[in-house]
Amino acid sequence: MKTDACAICGIKKSVFMDLHDHHIIPKAQGGTDDPTNIITLCIEHHAYIHSLRPTTWNNHSALVKKSLQEAKKLGFKLGRPKRELTREELDEIFISRGKDVGIKTLATEYSIGVGTLYKIMENPQTYYDMADGKIVYAEGTYKELKNSEKKEEKEKVKTFKEFKKLEKQKEIEKQKEIKKREKIELKEDAIQENIMNKSDKRIEQFGLAIDEFINKEVDKVNHRLEKKYVSEIENLRNKIVDKAEKNMIEEEEKVRKEVSKRLKIDIPKKTDQQETQHDIN
Repeated sequence: MKTDACAICGIKKSVFMDLHDHHIIPKAQGGTDDPTNIITLCIEHHAYIHSLRPTTWNNHSALVKKSLQEAKKLGFKLGRPKRELTREELDEIFISRGKDVGIKTLATEYSIGVGTLYKIMENPQTYYDMADGKIVYAEGTYKELKNSEKKEEKEKVKTFKEFKKLEKQKEIEKQKEIKKREKIELKEDAIQENIMNKSDKRIEQFGLAIDEFINKEVDKVNHRLEKKYVSEIENLRNKIVDKAEKNMIEEEEKVRKEVSKRLKIDIPKKTDQQETQHDIN
């Protein structure tokens, strides 16, 4: 890619030194002006690189020969524009040559080159086919074709760059979308955790409230049971005491009667006042 200094020695552009853009793949071999195919070199290193492989990089005649072969293979007319000869003119040329008319004389008469005449003599059938329109040349020129190919290549490069740019943009959008989703997920997780914490806290509070309610109810039941049983116990005790007192009175009466009978004396019964005094004592 282009830089502000030579890629080999690092020297920068100045009044005494100029910098060149060197094509890594030569344009004659299909190289493009894409930044990835260009490297910045100083004059000395640029010349040095081209001198290393002159047969493939700097041999102008070899490139011209290769281009001519390609143009001929593709069916383009080569050289200067040629005058189309008719079949009758070709017949007249061969008749004149049979009469020993000179090549230069014929070339001047028919306004064609001497070399073309020699080619007609060597390969007449080709020129008869040309006269009959059997040989069809490619439209336009080889230069126009190469310019068109270069233009197409540039369009491809441009399209490829746009495609890569679009792909990069899509990737950026994709990464943004992923980050956005991650943020949403984190937020949702935080909200869910907050809800769970609040729910757990409420459940805990509700559980404590239930426990407190149950304990109160248990205390109430215990208090009621205790009150009920204390009352019943007291009643039972009173009944037992009353029954015991009654039994004791009855036994005392039996004893009094038995003693009175045996002693034959009348022992008086205890009055309520005496019983009360006895209880006090």
